[in-house]
Amino acid sequence: MLVRLASPDSLDTFKKAMTTNPALSVDVVRHSDWYKRVGDQTTFALALLGYVVGTVMAIGALFGCLNTMYSAVASRGREIATLRALGYGALPVAVSVVLEAMLLSVVGALIGAGIAWALYDGKLDLFGNVVFHLSVSPRQIELGVTWAVVVALLGGLFPSIRAARRPVVEALRAT
Repeated sequence: MLVRLASPDSLDTFKKAMTTNPALSVDVVRHSDWYKRVGDQTTFALALLGYVVGTVMAIGALFGCLNTMYSAVASRGREIATLRALGYGALPVAVSVVLEAMLLSVVGALIGAGIAWALYDGKLDLFGNVVFHLSVSPRQIELGVTWAVVVALLGGLFPSIRAARRPVVEALRAT
């Protein structure tokens, strides 16, 4: 039950009246203190939810990156073999595959950050009984781009090793 008091001094009187009655089990708290307590719990719940969803999405992005880069390596088998036949070593070929994955991920992360900033920065939203202010800070964008690079590095590593180890003669004969 929410009770509005005429002045802040009347809180003590109201609290004394409510807590001295043995028939009542009440906790008298200022409205602002109640919102702060509920807000702290909501902040923790939202942070936990964000980390769980972010982890699941990072794993999905890793598999997407692996699939994309394996496909790119398979479709460019002849081009990679031609580079190797011209004298490029396995390391430059592997590095080029990883750099391609990282470049694509940075571009995608920046596009996603721009969309998130346009849609959510400064928006007020409701979660349960708590209204909160959404913001997309430069630090969050930096963190998102960093994670995109890490996922791309992991996702491009195995396809790059495959591209570097594939025998040149076999790759040139493939159609």
